[in-house]
Amino acid sequence: MLKRLRKAPPRRLELACRARSCGTMQRLLRMLVIAAFCSISDMTDPPHAESCQTPEVEIRFSSGETPPSAVQFTRQLREAIQAVCEWWGPTYDGPFHVLVNDTFRESMALVPAWSGRIGYMLFPTSMVTSGHVTTVHEVAHVFAPNANRFLAEGLAVYAQDHLKGPPAFPNFGANLNILARSYADRANLAVLDAAATPKPPRLMSTTLDAREVYIVAGSFVRFLIETYGLPEFRELYAMTPLVPGQRRPGKLDRWEKVYGLTMDELSSRWRESLDLK
Repeated sequence: MLKRLRKAPPRRLELACRARSCGTMQRLLRMLVIAAFCSISDMTDPPHAESCQTPEVEIRFSSGETPPSAVQFTRQLREAIQAVCEWWGPTYDGPFHVLVNDTFRESMALVPAWSGRIGYMLFPTSMVTSGHVTTVHEVAHVFAPNANRFLAEGLAVYAQDHLKGPPAFPNFGANLNILARSYADRANLAVLDAAATPKPPRLMSTTLDAREVYIVAGSFVRFLIETYGLPEFRELYAMTPLVPGQRRPGKLDRWEKVYGLTMDELSSRWRESLDLK
């Protein structure tokens, strides 16, 4: 090619150079188009974004007066509803009834759902005032309640962390896996898996306190989703649907049906994963 260019008349040489420049330019343009397409793909909405509608949200403060933190809390709550809906899917399209009270010791949405009042959420005034509100956690209970308390709380804790809700109980923004390392050896996941909603986490284990149960549950659900995928977890989750007033945590053999592994085998793999993350 070089020899042919050296022998070409000036006019032909000019045309050849232009052709070569055009080829370079075309390759550059193709690269820019591909880059632009990738950027657009990165900015596309989550899979359920178009299906998520703005819900009716009623917030009541028992004091009768709206505290200064109400504006921030309302914004955080609406962001949580949108984030959970886009991530998990529009499995709930009803209104949200939120009560903020001085007498509540902890936030709550799963137990009201078990009582037949799905969409009702309770928050302590002190939590709302502090800004460390479990908004995503409780909204997850509305969109994805479950009869298995261990999985329900694990999903809610993971959602709060994964969807970047406000730093709140139980990990307050800290890495779930790093925290779980301290409790993994004392955690009997088969025992935790036997807990039916609405059994309180403080009564789910004789070796872990309530906060530790939440952390272990969140870390284990994170392991399941990030190792085997969300579709597989949803399949497992669907085996223990919440029926108001009933206590059915599910059979132990469902784990092997979904993952091809027993609960003990999954527990061992989860503990091994904690050393790597």
